[in-house]
Amino acid sequence: MTKLIILTASIIRGDFHKKTIGKFYEFFYEYLKEYDIYHIINIDEPTKLKLFFNRHETMHVYNEIIPEQVNTIFINEPNPGFLQAYKKLVSKVEELDLVNDDYLYYWLEDDWEPKSNYNIQQFFTLLKYSNTSYTFSNNAPLGSFRGGPFMTGTYFKNVFNIRQYMNDTCDPERQTQRWVRGGKNKNGHNFIHRLSITNETIDNTVIHLIMICPVSKIETTDLCEWLYKSPPYGSISFQFHLITYNEHFELQYSILNDNTYELSPITQIQLDLIFNNLCIKHFIIKPIIMFDLGRQFNDKYDLKKWAKITDGTTYK
Repeated sequence: MTKLIILTASIIRGDFHKKTIGKFYEFFYEYLKEYDIYHIINIDEPTKLKLFFNRHETMHVYNEIIPEQVNTIFINEPNPGFLQAYKKLVSKVEELDLVNDDYLYYWLEDDWEPKSNYNIQQFFTLLKYSNTSYTFSNNAPLGSFRGGPFMTGTYFKNVFNIRQYMNDTCDPERQTQRWVRGGKNKNGHNFIHRLSITNETIDNTVIHLIMICPVSKIETTDLCEWLYKSPPYGSISFQFHLITYNEHFELQYSILNDNTYELSPITQIQLDLIFNNLCIKHFIIKPIIMFDLGRQFNDKYDLKKWAKITDGTTYK
């Protein structure tokens, strides 16, 4: 049975997780239950929230909302903060020997609410390629942690898990985005440079950005082509694609050039000819599923995320 490893950086929130993680399982467990699922959850306790909640209550809520068939693993350790949570989560994956090219991974933060329900598994089956990430969130470019991403095992190893190259100056999302750009990017007081590392399991010359959406709702601007034309990406070139599907999941395809396209039917074999390679591939899949609910929680409890390096990497 193929494994799905879900990683959650959590803080204590009381019943709030029923609206986010609980709703995720309510909506999507039926499509993902064929996987052997491991859900690893790091729980931090921001000082201000200790006035209202505690980790034992949070663990109890998680045990209520996560199906009993899921292997649920909690991390309750010192050294709090988003960056440290990331490091502890990926370290636990390694410790449990859950790093494998054939596994599927999902970075599922604890404050994103799913609002749509459809079979997401069909996309992972159809588009399971090396070094691939998938997002179901709006405005989630390559390297973003907004409501994801799902990712293949090779993407997890080659792009997402960069613990050994990180420093303690800013959150993991920023460092991952700098890493994926490939160029010599300033990272705190140091530099982070993916292309300087020899790795024969990834092709660093091209990145594919692919929009997948219903044929009746094509929005190519969501690919954010402008974002990938900036200098930080250095020598990497980009290819933009559009895939549409109808109610019978029949596919059409086109190369995208300045948001222009010409669709024609495409088969699985033809898709493989385009994407079955070692390049990084980022699939933006519509309709959107995940929406940020954390801002409401932060406003209610007057939480402020760090704004600069000297604030650290946790809530103030």
